[in-house]
Amino acid sequence: MNAGREVRAVGLNLGLRLYILLVAIFLPTFLIYYVYNVRTIEALHAGEVDDVVRMNSFRIEDWLVHYDSLPDLTDAEVLAIKDELRRITEGPNTGIESVSLFQGTRSEGLRFVTGFGPYSNTRPVAEDVQALIQGKTVKIDVLRGENVFQAASVPLRHHGEVLSVAHMDVLPGRIGLGLRLREIKASLILGATGLVLAVGVGVAFFFHVAVRQPIRHLTDAMGDATEGNLNALVDI
Repeated sequence: MNAGREVRAVGLNLGLRLYILLVAIFLPTFLIYYVYNVRTIEALHAGEVDDVVRMNSFRIEDWLVHYDSLPDLTDAEVLAIKDELRRITEGPNTGIESVSLFQGTRSEGLRFVTGFGPYSNTRPVAEDVQALIQGKTVKIDVLRGENVFQAASVPLRHHGEVLSVAHMDVLPGRIGLGLRLREIKASLILGATGLVLAVGVGVAFFFHVAVRQPIRHLTDAMGDATEGNLNALVDI
């Protein structure tokens, strides 16, 4: 019977080693699967945020092109522009919390025109000046409380010339995939966990049928032989 116990121990040992080997193979695969999908989703979400900023900057440019005397706006025109900025920030799922509009040139610098929203700033930041000089959008991430905002400084063209900059404070979590990003990540984790469990159950079933049952038949036959039944047979 000692031999039978040793054979059973060897069977369990082989099963454990096989399971550890398969986990070592599949776990990195599932990890790569999760990381790849998360990065793909985040890239798509970043594209959605960029599209929102771009579309609203075009929207502001379309308003400003109607003002021929952009450097010398009247109070009524400033109020009209502020009302349009309010519509942007209050739009459904735009994710834009605040907009500040600055006007100026490379030589004269920027001056505040109007703005709307809780984070509207009357003074241009370095990124606004950089956007004016380079003529392209400059973005940085800003942490406010528990939320990560994207501050986008967008140069605006007036009859083909950059004469103003829109500073937008964007909350990506309110845009497109950002509304469901946590749920999507949780679903990916649950899916990967389910695949790992399915593989584990499959390995356990395969090992039970292909390895443990034959070993059990062998040990039973060896037990019969030790009791004097030398005619005990085992199918190989």
